[in-house]
Amino acid sequence: MLPLLIFDPSVVIGFLFVLAVAVRWFLVPSDDRRSEYLLLFSIFTLITAPSAQAVADGLSRLRPMKMDLYAYVADGPLGEPSFVLGRLVAPHAWLKVLLQVSYGLLPVAVIVVFTCHVLQRSPRIATIVWAFVINLVAAPLFYMLVPVCGPTFAFARFPVGPGHVIPHLIRINAAPNGIPSVHMSTALLVAWFSRKSRVGLAAASVYLVLMVVATLASGQHYGVDLLAAIPYAAGVLWVSNMGWLPGTAAATAEVPRETERKILFGERQPG
Repeated sequence: MLPLLIFDPSVVIGFLFVLAVAVRWFLVPSDDRRSEYLLLFSIFTLITAPSAQAVADGLSRLRPMKMDLYAYVADGPLGEPSFVLGRLVAPHAWLKVLLQVSYGLLPVAVIVVFTCHVLQRSPRIATIVWAFVINLVAAPLFYMLVPVCGPTFAFARFPVGPGHVIPHLIRINAAPNGIPSVHMSTALLVAWFSRKSRVGLAAASVYLVLMVVATLASGQHYGVDLLAAIPYAAGVLWVSNMGWLPGTAAATAEVPRETERKILFGERQPG
């Protein structure tokens, strides 16, 4: 149980959350609509996380030649943050565990944000769902265009730097899911959708910092991967807020918030 909590904590915590929501659905039948939203989204999030990784692994067969050496050279002006943080974290077992748990809790962070909006009867739930879905679905297109795996896969001695590198394509048998970093873009979305709560924004900001350190120190990403995630997340938000996706029109229309809530949660309107 302990290794699972460290290396894939979302499995255990996600299962407990789904169980709690199922119990809530039976105990509070008058609020079954919100319980159903929470149950469906939680199961969807927990399933899509390993599914997305499986898709990324499959892309390696389509793009066996990777651009990691180009990413490494591009990281030079940034100070090679992956290798610097990797060397700093390596001697500290407790810090490695903390970062590993933070890295694995990403699906739970998404579920927590969604849960807060559902419990607050936010009218923008559909927009939030679409943002996280697009964030996952659009990423493989960029993975195919710019196949990058990460320094821990490209350099056998990571976090020891390889020294001078002449950029060229190299064959790596690992998922080309580096640019953009979806872990980073998801953490940015979590922070964005938590911005209206001081406590939520503070917690999301701390988690974002942990995610930055975890993705770099583990060698899963280069610094340029995280930088690429910023405009990528902004683009995801732009698309999800355009109002043409199913269920998002109410979030952009001039409709009173109370009316939007009643429509979304099936509340009976007077008259």
